[in-house]
Amino acid sequence: QLQAERQNLIGQRNQLQAERAALIEQRDQLQGERQNLIGQRDKLQTERKDLLGQRDQLQAEQQNLIGQRDQLQAERKDLLGQRDQLQQERAALLGQRDRLKNEIGTFRSQIAQRDQEIADQDQAIAQLDQTISQRDQVIAQRETSLKQLESQQKELENKQAYLQRAVKILEEYYQDYQALRGGNLVLFRNQVLVTGVLRIVEPKAARQAVDQLLVTANKVAIENTRPGDKNFNQQVIQITPTEVAQIVDRIDDGRDYVVRILSAGNYIRGESAVQVFADVTPNRVVFQAGEVVAATATNPATMTQEQLEQRIEQLIAASQFRVRRAGVLVDKIQIGDARVETLMRFIEQLKQSDTPVDVQVVASDVTYTAGPVKMDLVAVQKGQIMFRTSPDS
Repeated sequence: QLQAERQNLIGQRNQLQAERAALIEQRDQLQGERQNLIGQRDKLQTERKDLLGQRDQLQAEQQNLIGQRDQLQAERKDLLGQRDQLQQERAALLGQRDRLKNEIGTFRSQIAQRDQEIADQDQAIAQLDQTISQRDQVIAQRETSLKQLESQQKELENKQAYLQRAVKILEEYYQDYQALRGGNLVLFRNQVLVTGVLRIVEPKAARQAVDQLLVTANKVAIENTRPGDKNFNQQVIQITPTEVAQIVDRIDDGRDYVVRILSAGNYIRGESAVQVFADVTPNRVVFQAGEVVAATATNPATMTQEQLEQRIEQLIAASQFRVRRAGVLVDKIQIGDARVETLMRFIEQLKQSDTPVDVQVVASDVTYTAGPVKMDLVAVQKGQIMFRTSPDS
């Protein structure tokens, strides 16, 4: 019986050696596949031209790698099961050693052999774990590459859309330039023909108010396209009934609205029809009286007259930008009483200071979306107002 068991163990050893050789061969094959994947990763970095095709290929390779990873995990699970089985057999052999003291030497050899087999199996499992980890890293790298490709594709699409918009704007500018060179352009695209601030209390009054704005816009269009023609009853502006109905529905809620009628295109002298559209905006408070719209720092003691004037011009330009960005529909702002003398007097007062002075642009009154925009220049030093451009300063 012991001889039979010995032959059985020898057969199991040979089988384990064969499995070990197979595992070594699998390890070498996996290392070869790993080098191949590294080569593919390096190649991806240079194949920018075929981004979309590579994305599909990478996704397919990703699925393949995931399948290989699952297969390796399954093999690892099987090896763990074999290891547990070998450990059970080792425990059984230890029990036989106690029972068969006369053959303890043989059984010790068998136990040592099984321990070695278990160690080999543990090493093979560790190698498979490392291979699985490497495959996971490759998959993560592929996923990162896919995200980079998708980001590059989106960036290219955004650039293409931007370029298309830029080309369209340049074409419009070129058309405007050609019309301006001809000297016949009398109405510009998006030019405001008429502006009205409306508050509709009675629902029936909404259509009347809109019609009155359109009559005024029609008159302005005639005055521009047909100078000298006093027949304001002829219909020149064109707007669809649907658009008019939308304007009426929009303003029919008792709130204040700024309604502007604008030219939809560029028109030359003698045009028989002018296409227009409406812009409806709630007339809300944009700046409170006394609110600082923009500010800058000056040092009159070290700045020349020209530098001070440029600094004030930049401040006013920044204020105009802030006003437009805040939603005010009026392009110009009034500083103080709108006289040049007032502005120059402010700069002269500023020049007389021998210490740094902060200059602010402050809303002199409540400013609405419809305007007007009235501002004051205010000189502030250490938190105290020194002088300003308001008429009562």
